[in-house]
Amino acid sequence: MANEDNVKFVFMEVSSIGYCEGRIGNLKYNYCILTNLKSDHLDYHRNLNSYHLAKINLIKKHKLKNSLLFLQDDNLKIKFKNFKERSFSQDIFLSKNKISIFNKKFNKYLITINDKSYVINTFNEYMVKNIMTILMFYKKIFKNFPKKINKLLFPPGRSEIIYNKKNKIIIIDYAHSKDAYENLLNKLPLINKNIIIIFGCGGDRDKIKRPQIAKVVSKYTNLQIITDDNPRNEDPALIRKTLIKYSSNPIEIPNRRKAIKFGINYLKKNDGFLIIAGKGHEDTQNYKDKYFSVNDKLISSNYAKNL
Repeated sequence: MANEDNVKFVFMEVSSIGYCEGRIGNLKYNYCILTNLKSDHLDYHRNLNSYHLAKINLIKKHKLKNSLLFLQDDNLKIKFKNFKERSFSQDIFLSKNKISIFNKKFNKYLITINDKSYVINTFNEYMVKNIMTILMFYKKIFKNFPKKINKLLFPPGRSEIIYNKKNKIIIIDYAHSKDAYENLLNKLPLINKNIIIIFGCGGDRDKIKRPQIAKVVSKYTNLQIITDDNPRNEDPALIRKTLIKYSSNPIEIPNRRKAIKFGINYLKKNDGFLIIAGKGHEDTQNYKDKYFSVNDKLISSNYAKNL
């Protein structure tokens, strides 16, 4: 089908679990982008070393002779010495191409490259790093920089701004790890406004990260509304109990729809940020063998009409 449609590029997101389960088969890649090597999927890999090893082996064993590796984190280069001159790190790319990044406003970044400039509207600095990696890849393939950056580069549910009026801002995000929450929240206290977050943790997943997430969230927010994510086969009350234990100023509202309504009503009386985290673009919620229609964007957009 791809050949018939004259498809030139196929992009795939491949997980460490997919690699370990043999789902990739003998597929080889021409280009690989590694954004980070932090902590995730420990419910499957059991420890950080096994998780990192799976990702590293995935990249090393599925490359072709001339495959190119793009690294968002310059510190990762030491783990891929066998790529030699066929690996490209973002820091070196920025320096070599004399690229400047300016934070013009709290929610606006300006990227300048010679005679070109790109405006990025986001509150999340990590999203800018992701855009820079895309530019790095684009430049290597097409030998030039794009004329403009399409808004479609920002995937739905990733630091997506739902409402931004009257000093009230609502954002939905897919964060579900300690590092993701750190990247999402670390700049928000600089604005000196109320920061409210609605979050939970998925069931049947890495339990170790739950206290870590609650602590990071509490570090950067004034109010934590603890709700359900996808409990799956776990008791949702026990998941919430753990998050409440390690949160600094929690309110428990199990029903996600009611939690979002409460958060927006709170925002109506108090200017600031409301972050609805954990599910992003997802439109279902999983309790045991049942799935319910829950879409954070639709729910928050509906309630935001009353702000």
